[in-house]
Order: sequence, then C-alpha cells, then structure tokens
Amino acid sequence: MNLHPSGCPVTPSLLRRFLADMENAPCPGDLSACLGRIEQLARQEEPLCLDLSSSWDFCMSAPGDAVVSLRSCAPSVVSIDETGLMHALGSGIAKITARCVRAGRTFQAELVVRVNERQAAALPLSGAVLTASSTNPEHPLANLLNDDPHAFWQSDYLDRTQRMPQWLCVELPQETLISAVRCSPWRGHTRGAILRAAVSLSRDGVQFREVCRREWDESHVFDDRLFAFPAQPARFLRITVDWAVMHTGDSNAVSIAGLSLYSEPVVSAVPERPVHPVRCGTPLEKALAALRLPDRLPVTLSTGEQRMADLVWSCGPYRPDAPSLCEITGSVFVEGVADPARLRVRQLVRVLPKDMTTPPDKTALYQAMQRLQQATRTAEDGRRAQLETLLTRAESFNALTGAVRHDVDVWTDRLLDALAPSAGVL
Repeated sequence: MNLHPSGCPVTPSLLRRFLADMENAPCPGDLSACLGRIEQLARQEEPLCLDLSSSWDFCMSAPGDAVVSLRSCAPSVVSIDETGLMHALGSGIAKITARCVRAGRTFQAELVVRVNERQAAALPLSGAVLTASSTNPEHPLANLLNDDPHAFWQSDYLDRTQRMPQWLCVELPQETLISAVRCSPWRGHTRGAILRAAVSLSRDGVQFREVCRREWDESHVFDDRLFAFPAQPARFLRITVDWAVMHTGDSNAVSIAGLSLYSEPVVSAVPERPVHPVRCGTPLEKALAALRLPDRLPVTLSTGEQRMADLVWSCGPYRPDAPSLCEITGSVFVEGVADPARLRVRQLVRVLPKDMTTPPDKTALYQAMQRLQQATRTAEDGRRAQLETLLTRAESFNALTGAVRHDVDVWTDRLLDALAPSAGVL
C-alpha cells in the first residue's frame, strides 16, 4: 500500500475504514486481523493508495488486559508516536510490525508501507479490439475491459480440437509506445495460470516481433505476470501462452483476469537468491543471522538498466524441527520508478532432515572442544565455571558410541555459540 505525506496521522482504525470503503463490507475489529486483511488485499488486488489530504480522527480500542505495540523498521519513512499514531514522513518503504500480547499469548502481524512510490498509469484500453485463439463463452474477452475484479477471460479449455499455444491479441485505436504488459491471474482457481508465455508487437497486425518471453514455476500461480522490455511503438500486441496450469480434462486452459499496458519504465526483474540450507532444529534468529539479508539490492528496469532498490523483509512460517521450506520475501522500492507487478525478492530457507549418519565425523567437535578449553583458562571466574560445566557435558557426549551426525552437529554449534564474542549466560 502507499501513503502520501500530508501531516495526517495514519491510524489502524483509518485503515479499517479504508478497507470497508474499498470492499463495501465490514472490516475486522481487531488490529491484527485488520493488518492481515490489508496485506492479503494488497497481494491480491490493485495496489492500495491512501489519499490523506483530508482530516481524520479515529481511535483504536483493545481489551483492557491486552498490550498492543507498533514498530516501524524505518522511522525516517513512517514514524509511530507515543500514542500509536503512524505518520508518513518521507519517500521510501517501511515495515510496520503490530504486536499484541494478551494472557501470555503473543500475536504479530506485519504491513509493508510505501511512501511516495511512483504509480504507473496504465494505457487506456477503451476502443481497443481484443481477439483470441479460443474463448470460453461463459468468460468472454469483454471481461478484460470492464472493472469487475471477479471477471476474467478464459480459453475454451474443454474444446478438444484446441491445443496449446493459445493467444490473445490487443489492437489499440492508434500506435503508441509500449514498455510492459501485466496479466493478472484468475484468483478463484489455479486453472489457466500462465507458466510460460511470450509477448510480440506489431505496427500493422501482420508482422509480429517477439519482445519478451517469460517462464514461471507453479509455486506462485496467483502472482501477476509481468512482461517488460524497452519501450517500442506498436498498435498490436499479442500474448502467446505456451504452457499453463491445467487439470484433468483440460486441453488448452488459459485464464487472465486483468490486462494492463504501460509505456513508462517499470521494475521488470529482481535478483534470484540461492536456497539457504540450515540444520534441523536451527532457531529462526540464527538462520536469519547467517543469511545477512541486505537492505538494498540492484533490480532491473524495463529499459535494461539496473537501479538500487530499498528492501524490507517479511518472513513466512518457519518450522525448525521438521524438513520444510520457509519463504522470506523482500518488498522493493525504487525512487521514481513504478513497480506495477509488486515484484518481491524471494529467499528460501530449507530445513534439512536430521542427518542420522553413524559413525559421525567428529573433527569439528574436537576443534570446538579445544577452543573451549583455551577459553576456559582465560575466562573470568563466573564465566569460567559456566564454560567448565559446558566442557564437561561435551566430553561426556563425546564419549558416547551411539551418537549420530545430527547430535554431533548440535553439540558443535552449541560450543561455537558459547565461544562467540556476544555469548551471554549459558
């Protein structure tokens, strides 16, 4: 969502009121649910934009025994005063963390806020003529030209004479510069989500030249599909889908709920990051410390140039005690450049299965024990006693004959953590 500085405080109740106005439905009464709904809406619909030009005065209520706190990761962009009011101060991106503690239980929700982000103006499609290789009569091409967020175009996927590829062509009223195309998926179902497609341009509708080809996996089928390239004049645009998510009985399923064309430079690609493996049982804090997630990264624009983007990171569910994948997403902000597809840098953390190899290699454990012995000799009295206790327990473990590699790794990490300069009471 985007905030525009105007001196007006942004309160959780204001956000709830805004959502109610947007959807004509009552908003959740509690702060955490409200923030969660805003984030969900921001992911699934058009980017939210609050116009704070008028005055607002709302209050947030909470149970008397609940403690609610708000924190901004970038106070120079969005600050939160002692009363809990949020103020947009300058251009940039910030993550607002809402934390609620009640009856010994803690709930936390996050909201990414962009201030003064450039908004890309989509080219008007009024007067455009749309054609397609096939069309499901219940979901015609006209659905791409109306404002119904639940309407979509779909190929005639039950027609057995049709096969991939399927195409969609847009004929504009006049020739214009085109730099990007954004296809919004049908979010009611995965059927027809684009996995591989190309965009071609033409000035006469006869000779087309391919300007962009993209491919995605099935892990984020509800993300917008962005095709970006250096701006070129064209009157005809064709999207050719080679592959999409199809189910039993489908022969050519393609579904598109929204179509937007742009002429200005936009953020077109973000860097890929390698999967980061961690040992089973690794706490999230330790995994994040090892990752050292950057707060700035270069991104690619549709012009082909690279610009530095500010990032804020949000962590998904993390299960340290079972083999799993945790996705950490980085929301980007580039000064003066629009990001219509809301691209995110994705960092995967893979929790590995327990290594049950036996007999294990204890080389790293021996080295850690030797370092601990040296540290014990020079430590102050209070800390020396703690290190000696830890060393005795490590020696007892080392004497075991049935240990597996996972247990050895756990003990090695425990000793190395104790040797760290910032290590506190063991």
